[in-house]
Amino acid sequence: MNDKSIKEELAYESINLDEYNIVNEEVRGKVVGLIGSKGGVGTTFIASHVAALCLKKEYNNKVVLVDLNLGNGDIRNVFIQTEPVKDLGDLSSILDELSDISVKNVVEDTNNGISAIFSPNDFKKVEEFREGDIKQIIDILRSSYEYIFLDIPNNLSLNSTKAGINYSDELIIVTLSQFLSIKRCNCLLKEITSFKKGANIHLVINRYDSFSAIPLKHIEQFLEIPISQVIPEDLTLGMMFDQKGTLLCDRKDLSVISSINNLVYIISDSKNLKVKED
Repeated sequence: MNDKSIKEELAYESINLDEYNIVNEEVRGKVVGLIGSKGGVGTTFIASHVAALCLKKEYNNKVVLVDLNLGNGDIRNVFIQTEPVKDLGDLSSILDELSDISVKNVVEDTNNGISAIFSPNDFKKVEEFREGDIKQIIDILRSSYEYIFLDIPNNLSLNSTKAGINYSDELIIVTLSQFLSIKRCNCLLKEITSFKKGANIHLVINRYDSFSAIPLKHIEQFLEIPISQVIPEDLTLGMMFDQKGTLLCDRKDLSVISSINNLVYIISDSKNLKVKED
């Protein structure tokens, strides 16, 4: 219920606002963080489509997508937001007094119907964010959305990365079936478990080509974690995505979209896979 709806209801009958707030606080959305083993593995593409597919009729979830790549995010470009929009940077001056209203004020409704919080372009504003600030923003969003998807940078020294990892209920790690990506993924997994023991992990192999890729069983043996989803290589996909500048969720004939949809089922069913603890 938005502020306008509350006012309209108040015009007819009195309501207990304290009771209204208690109901809000009982809502606790699931936070799903997506992070790539390195740059360019397709994390933003997958994050955008996972969020969009959660809006489909069969799920009917209220979701928000948050770009934590502060100062260097691509979510804004995915949704072709060329006009000036609000973003996380608008909260930089009020981080000590964040509220439900101020956080909701920077949520943008995109042309694809997805609610999103974009990364700030101003690097000076980026420096203001501490890990605790990101946590507070996530906690506020939990009370309004069933799913909060975080596009997390893979630079583990950043406050936004630490917050994204530490405060996600589940993590999706995206990697490629290539030596450098798998090696980097192994390092990332070790770092994540040092941050967060017993982390719930979904390992996703993107752009998989069975002819040239490292065999899946070898990847699982090396990383010591089962693969949750394999997304096949599709050489035409990038061209379609770039030319149309829109999400491809309605293209059920694409094996890539079908695979990402399977990933949504896994998240929705809470079939969590735990990384082995040392």
